Amino acid sequence: DVCSSDLVNLKELGASLPRLKEVLALGQRHRFLHWELEFADLFEDRGGFDLILGNPPWIKIEWNEGDVLSDSEPLFVLRKFSGPELKKAREETLAKYPNLAAIYMMEYVELTGSQNYLNARQNYPLLIGAKSNTFRCFITQAFGHLVRDGVFAFIHDDGLFTDPNGQALRREMYRRLRFWFQFGNDLPVFPALSGRGNTWFEISICGPRQESPSFQAICDVLHPRTIDESFRHDGLGLVEGRKTLSNEWNLNGHKSRLLTIDDRALSLFAQVLGSDREDAAEDAPLLSIYSQELVSALECLAGQTHKIGSLTSEHVSGTSLWNEFNAVEDNTICARPEFPSDPIHLILSGSHYSVACSMLKCARRICTEKSQFDVIDLTEITDDYLPRSKYVPSCDIAQYRTRIPSVTWGTTAITDHYRFVSRAMLNATSERTLAGAIIPKGVGHLHTSFSLAFRSIESLLDFSSLAISIPCDFQMKAMRVPFANTAVFSRLPMLDPLSAVRTRLHCRTLALNCITTHFSELWSDAWSESFRRERWSKQDPRLRQSFFSSLNPNWSRSFALRSDFVRRQALVEIDVLASMALGLTLEELRTVYRIQFPLLRQSDQETWYDQRGRIVFTSSRNLLNVGLSRSEWEGIKPMTSGVVARKIQDDTLPGGPHERVIEYVAPFDHCDREADYVLAWKFFEENGE
Repeated sequence: DVCSSDLVNLKELGASLPRLKEVLALGQRHRFLHWELEFADLFEDRGGFDLILGNPPWIKIEWNEGDVLSDSEPLFVLRKFSGPELKKAREETLAKYPNLAAIYMMEYVELTGSQNYLNARQNYPLLIGAKSNTFRCFITQAFGHLVRDGVFAFIHDDGLFTDPNGQALRREMYRRLRFWFQFGNDLPVFPALSGRGNTWFEISICGPRQESPSFQAICDVLHPRTIDESFRHDGLGLVEGRKTLSNEWNLNGHKSRLLTIDDRALSLFAQVLGSDREDAAEDAPLLSIYSQELVSALECLAGQTHKIGSLTSEHVSGTSLWNEFNAVEDNTICARPEFPSDPIHLILSGSHYSVACSMLKCARRICTEKSQFDVIDLTEITDDYLPRSKYVPSCDIAQYRTRIPSVTWGTTAITDHYRFVSRAMLNATSERTLAGAIIPKGVGHLHTSFSLAFRSIESLLDFSSLAISIPCDFQMKAMRVPFANTAVFSRLPMLDPLSAVRTRLHCRTLALNCITTHFSELWSDAWSESFRRERWSKQDPRLRQSFFSSLNPNWSRSFALRSDFVRRQALVEIDVLASMALGLTLEELRTVYRIQFPLLRQSDQETWYDQRGRIVFTSSRNLLNVGLSRSEWEGIKPMTSGVVARKIQDDTLPGGPHERVIEYVAPFDHCDREADYVLAWKFFEENGE
């Protein structure tokens, strides 16, 4: 019988229905689950499920030839090939294993078919234009498989609430959501994900559709315990950030961690993200806000009237420049680590630069990984120094220049302008997410970076002086965008040309960035006599108050901030001045730093300076091999006087490696950033222009 004991016998039914038989065969092969067929009686009697719980597969439907080829050649998963290396390895492997080509094509055809099915409007209308991921398909299936008052709860990959093309699904989810919890896998909670890096995942709990969005959220959760404790907490006491003062992961809950996401909150998110659509709040991406205390700072940033997005293409141009694979393929660049003779021969990687320093690191002679870069000592470089780079132009320079894109307001190459450069991949949990600097004219970069050129020097500095600050980086962290591009930068603020602190910000930004003669034109063009009237907000022998009064319009080596201590002080003062310019309060700045920058806070606590302003010890991951090792440091830390010498091999200068001796002068101390914020704020308030 087709039916027995109220269950449908699909095998018998398929025997009489050829189309159903084919569906069952394909389902067996590809492990499809036809819900309405498997639970036909339940859908007939009840119309669906009362409750659906699940951890659906988080599979991005993307072609990855390494997964196919690795069955025959394990190196495809054991090594990280560059673009050219991957092409060569693929050709060699397919030639070595003749039967592999058929398997390769079959896998490609099946994946393409899956993509076409999942992207078909009639199958998943809420997913049109969004990134393909199987967990999203399960969510839309749940909408149709629940009874009217049903509830579903899924653990799923992140991206659903930040995908720029996921508006349709977000709009529907917001009216169903009751609770949303965002997890970081740092502990890890899911050990299986720990090999994939700092993976984020989420829990979404949904009920019947509501007239308007209203749900509770907790962001950046490290352990489920935090959720329970936050709901039970009495609201007393300060909220700690991701890490405690003792540098442990913070698993404690707090009432302030609970956020209510409604129309008002979504309107704020849309404003931060720069959307000008009238209905933008209905599907605005969710921002990652650690606690209620940060909302006021975010509102302040959202209310800025001067933004990159207010500039037209007649005033700003963005570029990713050289795609590592394509540019090697068409003989534009090649991998040949060497010191460039002039800026146009320098092609930056993301490891070269950091906050307000375009020459933080130098590529090694053998450079195949991003870790194979060494920190540059800015006190040792020559006035015309350029760091060794992994890639150089491979065609003649005249041909190379013709391949450089032009600015959007004219015909000049974009590299003919000073630019602000940032890493293209943005990690919200890094010490700094927006880690950018101004780069000289002529310099190129890989597509792992993104740079902005401005038609005027003033606009470049108005943006750069805020972009290197903590408030601007906080906005970038909250937006949780994975990649930097023109659209992302358009949401960030620019300094108001009428701001009372404009000169002070420009002066410090120039002194941090203009470290060689390749910036001399920028220095002269941006010069203001007001620079000479500046002073440091802190009294310390390592901060010469005469530094500012000695400045003049013609760049000199002494005008660049070179010691670790003085560069840190300039960045601290920029944080304060940027906060003042943007309308943040001192307490909001301190809260943002304490909560949103746990790695920077840890680094500050564990970075010690000698009496000449040199770092003697640091735990910063970005300054590997700077200063002494921890064991060496513990041995000299108590010294109250004297000099400690350290002999090193330095290969960051042309003609190296050179042996040189670094001296650390005791006693040693470390800085309290929050205390310095208070000091600087008081100084600038009392000494306003």
